[in-house]
Amino acid sequence: MAELCIVLLGISSMTVLCLPSHEFQEEAYCRFGDEYLLKQSEAIVNSARTEYISGSHSVIIFNEHGNISRADTAVLGNRKREIVMELGGGRLVFR
Repeated sequence: MAELCIVLLGISSMTVLCLPSHEFQEEAYCRFGDEYLLKQSEAIVNSARTEYISGSHSVIIFNEHGNISRADTAVLGNRKREIVMELGGGRLVFR
C-alpha cells in the first residue's frame, strides 16, 4: 500500500510539473478562425474596409462586402497546421 501511494505521488508531481509547459500550444490555430470571422463581419456590417492583423501572419484586408483581395495560407502552431483563405468570399479551409 505504501508503494502504491509513493507511485501515485510521483505520477501526480510529474503531471503538475509537465502540464504548465504544454500549455495549449495550438491556441493561435484555434483562435484564428474566430478573429478572422469577427473582422469579416465588422466589414460587412459597417460597409467599410477593415484590416485584420494576426500575431503570426500578415495583414488581411476585407472590402465593404467582406471579400478579400488576395488568397493566402496561414501556417500556425507548433505542428505547422495550415489555414487557407480562399479568394473572394474569404472562406477558410482548415488543414
